Amino acid sequence: TLFEGLDDLQVAYAQAKPTNTDKQVRQACKSLLLFRDLEEGDIVVANRGTKTVLGVGRVTGEMKVTGPGGSWRR
Repeated sequence: TLFEGLDDLQVAYAQAKPTNTDKQVRQACKSLLLFRDLEEGDIVVANRGTKTVLGVGRVTGEMKVTGPGGSWRR
């Protein structure tokens, strides 16, 4: 992978999003690494804030990039 761990990713993310606070950068990078490390069978919960669940799903296979714009499908 391009980024081996949280520190490497945080440096690149902070450069790409210079207006974000250190806390925002840390939280975003932790979420990205969790997404990267999903495995088949894992349960995913999509939420809006801390009070609304938008959906629940299960990872059924490898991540795929589809479509001309490279939209992600997991």
